[in-house]
Amino acid sequence: MDMPVTFPTPSAADAALRARLARYLSAQAAAPVAVRSFRRLSAGLSWMTASFTADFPSGHPAPAELILKLGPLQGLMAPYSALPQALAGLSFAGSKVPVPTVRWHGDDEAALGGPFLICDRVDGDALNPFVPDFEATEPGDLPALGARFAQLLAHIHALDWRHAPIAALATARQDTHAAQELRFWRERAQRWSLRPVPMLELAGNWLARHGPANPAPCVVHGDYRVGNFLHRGQDVTAVLDWEMVHIGDHHEDIAWAFMPEFRLTGLVGLAEFKRLYADGGGPPLDDEALQYYTVFCLYKLAVINLGAAHGVEQGANDLRLACLGLTVSGYLERLGRALSKRLRANEG
Repeated sequence: MDMPVTFPTPSAADAALRARLARYLSAQAAAPVAVRSFRRLSAGLSWMTASFTADFPSGHPAPAELILKLGPLQGLMAPYSALPQALAGLSFAGSKVPVPTVRWHGDDEAALGGPFLICDRVDGDALNPFVPDFEATEPGDLPALGARFAQLLAHIHALDWRHAPIAALATARQDTHAAQELRFWRERAQRWSLRPVPMLELAGNWLARHGPANPAPCVVHGDYRVGNFLHRGQDVTAVLDWEMVHIGDHHEDIAWAFMPEFRLTGLVGLAEFKRLYADGGGPPLDDEALQYYTVFCLYKLAVINLGAAHGVEQGANDLRLACLGLTVSGYLERLGRALSKRLRANEG
């Protein structure tokens, strides 16, 4: 007779993780550290995110209120590394771009069961682009937040990254920024697909043929959008979710931010964004490059949601991933329409 398979309940899993976290922090502090008020947050679709309170010994520099980000083995973008977002946090610390202070990070699963990052908890609320009112406490703050959003992206792209820790992400390039990013996402499409996806093949081939020339490389956030920053009133208190940060083409971030599902136009329109971005010191923008990256970002969204479906197939127990997997066909249809529009424009 087969024995039934049992899985730990969320409370049991959290208790085990809390114990591991206490052991890890105690080792770092060289003194016993108790972990209290451990709570998973609904935010964070890819990495597991939790808030907790740590009782450090007197005089320890870390604050009591902290955030843990943990890369699950079957997460949306597995396999994970904490290094890119840690390097981003270290590079922008003390700059015009507010980021949580990074305290500890590592990719050794032996510590907490997966790659992890521990940072300070920052006060603020996140806008929700997937509901009509953005869950904004004061709707009148939205235009000011849109302006700040544009200015902060300009500051991100203007960072002298070659003299910052994030320079470690730069690679010796044999091709363009666009080609390198396309290769990254094509490899994931192949890994996550049970069979070839004709629209992804067609779009990937078009993107490979029409990539723009390289602008000066800069830090690309990779997921810069409404919902990935915290604010208090009209002030942005932290830019979050640097998991996909890389060195590349600044147009990619702008095309991503203006994907319709992220509803940036509810805060700031594209023309006003461009003006604010330029005033903030952002590099010059090319409309053809923005058009290219609009197609690329649709390709990227389709592949990410394909990865969500793959994660569920591999055992991830997350209803949100299952729901994202249902959207793949819609993204492929949108990708086809965008590609058709560009083909007609090229013929003209």
